[in-house]
Amino acid sequence: MALAYAVQEARLLMQLRHPNIVHAKDFFTEGEDHCIVLAYCGSGDLKQQIDAAANARRALEPTSILGWMAGIASAAKHFHREGVIHRDLKPANVFLTALDGRPGDVRVGDFGSARQLHTGEGSIRAKLTGTKHYMVISPTRTLRQPKAICRGELTAHMRDVQAPEVHNEQPYDQRADVWSMGVIFLHLLTLRLPNSQALFRGNIPDLVHLERTHGADSCSCMRSMLQVEAPRRPSPEQILLELREASARRGEFFAGDGGIRPGGQTQTQTSDISGMPDSTEAAHLTSKDDQDDGEIIIARWSATTFS
Repeated sequence: MALAYAVQEARLLMQLRHPNIVHAKDFFTEGEDHCIVLAYCGSGDLKQQIDAAANARRALEPTSILGWMAGIASAAKHFHREGVIHRDLKPANVFLTALDGRPGDVRVGDFGSARQLHTGEGSIRAKLTGTKHYMVISPTRTLRQPKAICRGELTAHMRDVQAPEVHNEQPYDQRADVWSMGVIFLHLLTLRLPNSQALFRGNIPDLVHLERTHGADSCSCMRSMLQVEAPRRPSPEQILLELREASARRGEFFAGDGGIRPGGQTQTQTSDISGMPDSTEAAHLTSKDDQDDGEIIIARWSATTFS
């Protein structure tokens, strides 16, 4: 089972080569351990940014939030086109290569819970499992989840961030990821994990204050992702357009290469949020070095850990 988990993540990461997705360079076994060689993201993850801001009692920069969300939406645009549902989007799985608040700094990772839809398969319905935060449904036991969650014994807190269709154990598709993106957006804005019951009623906490501090356009984009009815949620392409408009009204703009540039200044970016490739090469267990990511890190799974 540990091998299947590791191979799935390695296969998807090597298939989904994209500037805003963590790049997997190799996969190998060493004794009972299964290892993926990943590009190193040296500036931590969004959860660390949220925790640091909350501890310091300071809000995150609105420009940084827009840039990070644009990077996430750019990644989602790509893996959704490939028929992949991430199913575990949360701040701890959004990594950063720098702290400049630019879309090109973002790398979405941890595809171990992801599911690739088969041809003609429009949605998934399965037993309820998931991680402690930002949960979705998995058709099989996900190895990294606590056993209580795999049995469906979920606490009220664990249910706080599910999409409504996931909460109700209904069929779901890529739009469950969009809900998770909305929860990430709201978490970045408020520095608090929202309560699902309020969101299910369409109530956004501190909305008036958020509109005043972060702008009505940013809040409107966030609210669109948190539509209770899945068909009403925007696609990642639509989200990118809304983020561009929100940044423009703040006196900034998205460059063609995906960056947010204040006051029209020129910056060099690495991510293209306007024209992502429609297809990727087939998955392999070794990957071309088509991205120069510098340092690497080895993710290791032990067979005994996941017994």
